[in-house]
Amino acid sequence: MEQQLNREEIKAKLREIIKAQLEIDEVEYDENNLDNLSELDIYSLSFVEIIFDIEDKFDVKSAGGGFSDEQLKEIKTTDDIANLIIAAKSVS
Repeated sequence: MEQQLNREEIKAKLREIIKAQLEIDEVEYDENNLDNLSELDIYSLSFVEIIFDIEDKFDVKSAGGGFSDEQLKEIKTTDDIANLIIAAKSVS
């Protein structure tokens, strides 16, 4: 991603990635449900696929090698992921 995104733009893109990976629609989950990842009953494999998509979409891997295991354990919301993306992009 070449341009600088703000937090809300990042979160909107994160919601799209999550919806696509979990194959859910907006009728089932509203914005608030999608922001709280613990409410989505995401299985480990789905979570890993979501993280890979996020790292790829936001070019986080080239910005610092991707998210660490410690960082991944702390993710509970899209805000948590947005913070990691912003931090990774500020380092690159």
